[in-house]
Amino acid sequence: MSDINGDERDSPLLTADAGAITKVMERIAAAEKKVGWESGHRVDLDGLQWVPAAVSKDLKTLLHITLSGSLAKYARRRLLQARAQGFRIRVALTTESLFSEEIILTLAEVDADVYVIDDRVRKWQTKSRHVMAALADLQIPVTILARKQVGTVAWGNISSGTKQERGRRLEAFLAFLLSQVSDLRVVERNYRNASQEIDLVLQVDSLSNRVWQKSGTPLLLVEAKNTAARATQQMVSVLIQKLQTKRTSTRIGFLVSPNGFTADAKLEELRSSRSEVCVVMIDGGDVLALIGAEDLDECLEGLVRHALLR
Repeated sequence: MSDINGDERDSPLLTADAGAITKVMERIAAAEKKVGWESGHRVDLDGLQWVPAAVSKDLKTLLHITLSGSLAKYARRRLLQARAQGFRIRVALTTESLFSEEIILTLAEVDADVYVIDDRVRKWQTKSRHVMAALADLQIPVTILARKQVGTVAWGNISSGTKQERGRRLEAFLAFLLSQVSDLRVVERNYRNASQEIDLVLQVDSLSNRVWQKSGTPLLLVEAKNTAARATQQMVSVLIQKLQTKRTSTRIGFLVSPNGFTADAKLEELRSSRSEVCVVMIDGGDVLALIGAEDLDECLEGLVRHALLR
């Protein structure tokens, strides 16, 4: 399976034994019976032959497993080709692998969901999550160059797929991007209480002179609206209500809409300017600025400062 399949000429020596790979496969298959993972399928990828670790019952999703902390050249080629041919990609890998910027760039290119295995204690999650969400959850830092490269690739995929896929992809992307801000940490994704759902909750995690520190509250809320239309007045109103009903634990919320905002939405935000809450409205151009910023913290602070002064 995985590293021991495919083109052996450029396949590295496997550092984990085949038994460990088999065990990972068995755990994933047992946890995801609806997927119906099946091993042993040979896939023709426009002339490249590959036997991935498993293929879903509907033949639409491929699973690759690597426990070596690296990604072989043959595997990268096949993952890219599989994605180009419309396959969904899942990869089971070690935590160590996510510190490789080459690997996370490849995973972003193929829009992969991942199962992250803790290589120190051999524990793993049997529920997949988007690679961008995994980077945020595990607080994996990246260089400025890697953030630009990975962010640009991930943003290029943001509008593809079904409505549910687009929403999930934007949430994961924002989790990654905002987790790279020095004193912010993603503490909740898809948080639900008795009456509301919040896409992301950020915690102010260290002391700095940034403007969000001056709000005096420990949490920031993020709502992602990856729709073909612009975000509406109602969407702004809902976020304002969420900010007002959190026991004064938060005053600043980000509403991210790649396709912008209606005039009524902007007016609704202005109506809230006399209250203690602030909605930072971020469109696609703002996101591109954040991706390409040399100083991400400064760029985000500028957006918040502008919103506070509206």
